[in-house]
Amino acid sequence: MTNAQLATGRSFYTMSALAIVCLIGLRMSIGWYFFNGAREKNLNRDFTSATFLSGSEGFLAEWFKAGLPDYHGWNRLMVQPLEDKPNPHDAVAEPEQWRRYQQRAYVDWYRMIIDDWGRYKQNLVRYYAFDQAQQDKARQIFAYYDGRLGAHFDDTRGELVAYRHELFRQQVMAASRSARETPFEQQRIDSKQAEARAKAWQIRGEVEEIERQYRQELKSLATADQQQRLGEMPEAKSGIERFDAFVKYSHFAIGGCLLVGLLTRLAAFGAGTFLLMVILSRPPWTVGYQMVGYQIIMMFGCFLIMGSPAGRWAGLDYFLHPWLSNCCRPSSQGDTGCTK
Repeated sequence: MTNAQLATGRSFYTMSALAIVCLIGLRMSIGWYFFNGAREKNLNRDFTSATFLSGSEGFLAEWFKAGLPDYHGWNRLMVQPLEDKPNPHDAVAEPEQWRRYQQRAYVDWYRMIIDDWGRYKQNLVRYYAFDQAQQDKARQIFAYYDGRLGAHFDDTRGELVAYRHELFRQQVMAASRSARETPFEQQRIDSKQAEARAKAWQIRGEVEEIERQYRQELKSLATADQQQRLGEMPEAKSGIERFDAFVKYSHFAIGGCLLVGLLTRLAAFGAGTFLLMVILSRPPWTVGYQMVGYQIIMMFGCFLIMGSPAGRWAGLDYFLHPWLSNCCRPSSQGDTGCTK
């Protein structure tokens, strides 16, 4: 060893050991972040990715929102601007004329809900093989809740018209030049949009409660014997439910592998790719760096781990790597494959 190597050797090995320790700590920290996150999601029975995905912004927002459940066509039929133009009738118009005029704000959504409720009733009747008396009772329940929903919309039609007109006003404000150039105007638009979202959840929540009671009353028609023999009527899982399950189980796998150092590079790639998707759903230029800064740092940490042998340091890859190297090394003929 030369004098220069002797002079710098201690510093070199100290830094190398420190780098190894830091990479192990980084690997296990990110692993715990994913594993604990999956554990909390699994314990929370109300967990859904829909809330997060619905707030997506930026150029990929529509792609992220494409898989969201659309409650009876809510996004297509109700989350649409509708200008509340001056009523076409004169000042002494009959109440019925006003009612028909205001119905345009919700009538398509109302019809979609009733159609879906009818299909649910038919599926329940077939699944439990209801007799004639049960079918007659199911029709009565459907008619009652059809009328109840119509009465609810009739009572709240002014709010529904105001909600959709507010969406129209926001659209006009967002398209104006002053909104694009004045930060205060943009803040005002953001505030109005938050109020509109809160109003939307209120509107939907009231309808969802009526639907919950409707379904519960229909289910109660099944006798104890029918319920015992057939159990709960299965319903197809929505895309968001399948996505939620994928998120939970993939996070368990990623976190567990990083914690024990098993297939570390693959796990780090999965973690980094997931974080990249999260960042793209809310790019820094739309929400501010402070909202996604830690995720950007963690993403690069994942890719750093992927490019290093971090799993072979205090990890199971220490034992797995020699076996994989022996199994998949080039054979004497030059091709790559598992050797015997």
